Amino acid sequence: MKIAIIYFPGINCELESKHACELVGMQADIIRWNENVDLSDYDGYVIPGGWSYEDRVRAGIISSKDPIVASIRREADKGKPVFGICNGAQVLVESGLVPDIKGGTEMSLAPNINPLVKGFYCVHTNCMLTCRPSRTAFTLHFDDAAVLDMPIAHGEGCFTSRNYEIVGALEHNDQIVFKYCDDMGKINRDFPVNPNGSLLNIAGICNTKGNVFALMPHPERVAHNYSLKDYRAKSFEDAVNCSKSILFFKSMRDYITDNKKVEVVDLIKEYEEDPEPVGQIGLGSSDKNILRLYVRLIIPDNMARTAQQTLKNMGFDQLVSLTREDYYEFTLKDCADNCAGEDQKISDFKKIADKLSKVDVISNYNKHRTRFDFGDVTIEKADDTKEVGVIVKHEDPEDNGLLQSLKNNFGFDNISHVEKGVFWKFSLKADTKDYLELVKKMTEELLASVHYQTYVVIE
Repeated sequence: MKIAIIYFPGINCELESKHACELVGMQADIIRWNENVDLSDYDGYVIPGGWSYEDRVRAGIISSKDPIVASIRREADKGKPVFGICNGAQVLVESGLVPDIKGGTEMSLAPNINPLVKGFYCVHTNCMLTCRPSRTAFTLHFDDAAVLDMPIAHGEGCFTSRNYEIVGALEHNDQIVFKYCDDMGKINRDFPVNPNGSLLNIAGICNTKGNVFALMPHPERVAHNYSLKDYRAKSFEDAVNCSKSILFFKSMRDYITDNKKVEVVDLIKEYEEDPEPVGQIGLGSSDKNILRLYVRLIIPDNMARTAQQTLKNMGFDQLVSLTREDYYEFTLKDCADNCAGEDQKISDFKKIADKLSKVDVISNYNKHRTRFDFGDVTIEKADDTKEVGVIVKHEDPEDNGLLQSLKNNFGFDNISHVEKGVFWKFSLKADTKDYLELVKKMTEELLASVHYQTYVVIE
């Protein structure tokens, strides 16, 4: 029995995952994402945790477009087990391998909602099995409602979807495998029981067949008792004994040897599409008191390069180049009553922009250059290509922390509101037809998650 541990650049839990597989008697080979290997020779697959492609654009999205994921999908369709842990879970969700109710990307793993930190959070959590143990290839050896101690270590682990019907389908289909809970197994929505704001406390979900499983906590990091949060050693032998987390891998092993049998309920396959658009063409009427500040890297922008190459690999041959700038939208208080007309107002706003460009929490002169627009967005045009801009708003575009810092630390009392995002500039071949729809498609397939972000396309 052979398991392929899929290694993407930036993965860092491949050895722990290999060790966990070997503890239960499975042979595990680490397979690089670009190796010429026939994956059909393997009986199952693990995509470990880490930061594949440095989480460029968002966690898991670049890896999900790699050809090896299409190969894994073909093997999963045959019933083979696929286990995605942390970053691996993000890859499975972005690729649509889970939850795979109707097809396509039906959920996202959004940035954590956490009162302690913004971004990466690492802590031991408690998780309870909330599906029948026989429902998935990875839970066959668990007791009903088993509670496990497993650590999390991620910045984007909040299961979310704009379409609440799919969440109902997940529950009906018994596809919510684990939920965050307290020590006693009580599911509480509040932090710290729910460590990342995940919808319904979801820690892990499976596909409809039960052979693909996406789990945000790390069971491979607590394969032995000595790694558990509150463990006190009774003996050396007890300390090195396997913990309950090894049952994921034991279940995977026995699923393979027992002819791939899990119990699937009568599934809901259909649900209503969310009619609410996530993108729009044009900003509409622009507030004259909006100052738009753009921050561009003057060192190589690896995120933009990776996104551009990924889009080309996806078949978007009309794309000539793609660039990226951090985007800030400042709402400014109107000038005083004695302000001498519109020219004076613009002059005052330019002075504010110049000061903002020197604030080190926004840009670093050694590696950034800034520009600004007062009012409408402007795009520098070229003679031989079509230029289209896209503003992708952050998952939480209102940055009150930055606003307070600007007010308290830098004296910007004339700023009343701040929003943040990314400004992507597409250069397309001059003869590209339906170019606005093409840009929307590229944005939704790679640059913006339709489940927690909004965007604006600007000519």
